[in-house]
Amino acid sequence: MTRVTGHIKFHGNLFDLKHPRMIEGIQQALEKGTYEWREIAMIDRHVRSDDRVVELGSCLGATSLFLYDRVGADGLIVFEADPRNLEMAQHNFELNGKCVRVENAILWSGPERPETVSFGSNENPSSSSLLDRSGNEKIFDVPTRDFETVLRDHKATVIVLDIEGGEIDLFNNSGDLSGVRVIVMEAHERIVGEDANQSMIERLEARGFKVAENLSNKYIVLTRP
Repeated sequence: MTRVTGHIKFHGNLFDLKHPRMIEGIQQALEKGTYEWREIAMIDRHVRSDDRVVELGSCLGATSLFLYDRVGADGLIVFEADPRNLEMAQHNFELNGKCVRVENAILWSGPERPETVSFGSNENPSSSSLLDRSGNEKIFDVPTRDFETVLRDHKATVIVLDIEGGEIDLFNNSGDLSGVRVIVMEAHERIVGEDANQSMIERLEARGFKVAENLSNKYIVLTRP
């Protein structure tokens, strides 16, 4: 980590400490080098340079930029539901001169996909969520995209996600995941409950995935040949 006149360098990329969405907790984590360090370490261990990655949830763009540096512009597409987080991430992408493909959308799996979904933008950018959470300051109608279509069109081999509990419905309703060999996720057992979290993992195992890493049922990597 290196501080550069109002910016901070983290894993080789600059982040704007003065951005309106930058909160003290995130700033301190960046300064300590601990921001999303578990997810970044898991990505480093399991994502190859030839992978094609779909990321759900960018927040300020730290994992997105790490992934961009690993797989390149063509290998990554990012979806961020919170329009305010999207603006912050795009600001950091531009700060580093990197053209990360990012879209304001919620990936939806299952029948009767709505055109838009109400999404709560939280005062803490890391806690914005589809679920009802304290601290929601604004509600946005966010467009949806079909999960399986995105995976197919991108030829995705890796899914990276941190979507504040939305992973349960996404994976429990998901269709074809045959091209995916790695899932890196931050799970949210404290939000969705232990039973729902464990059931999601078991459903993925039944589809051929194996838990390669699991830290406190929160930071999880699933892989398959």
